[in-house]
This record gives sequence, C-alpha cells and structure tokens, in this order.
Amino acid sequence: MPSPQTVDHAGQHDQEKEEPLQPQIHPEQAEAFVQFFEENSLFYDLTHKDYTYRAKRNALLKEFGDQIG
Repeated sequence: MPSPQTVDHAGQHDQEKEEPLQPQIHPEQAEAFVQFFEENSLFYDLTHKDYTYRAKRNALLKEFGDQIG
C-alpha cells in the first residue's frame, strides 16, 4: 500500500516541492556590505544625528545597491 502524501497550502505534494533558490554572495560582496555599514553608522547608532533621517538612509542604500549591482 503506498504511503499517504501530504499536501501543502499551494496544493503541491511533498515530492514535487523544490528548494527555493538562495541568493549567492561572493566574498567581495560580503566585504563590501561590512565596509558599507562600518562607514555608515547612521543605520544602527541611535545617537547618530542622521539616525532618524530616512531619506538619507534610503539614498545611501540605493547608491550602495547601484555600486554592487
């Protein structure tokens, strides 16, 4: 007798599920992330004068994202 299959919320059977692809980070990118946040403490330092300045944080993140691709 075959074993029962469970069905997830999307209606796929366990055997049909695929592992989601995980983004790959190269060592150079990881180092760039570390350096970026070390140089921009306004993202985590509550006492930084620009900590609450969301537009500045967003602009820095966009610029960083454009640089690393």
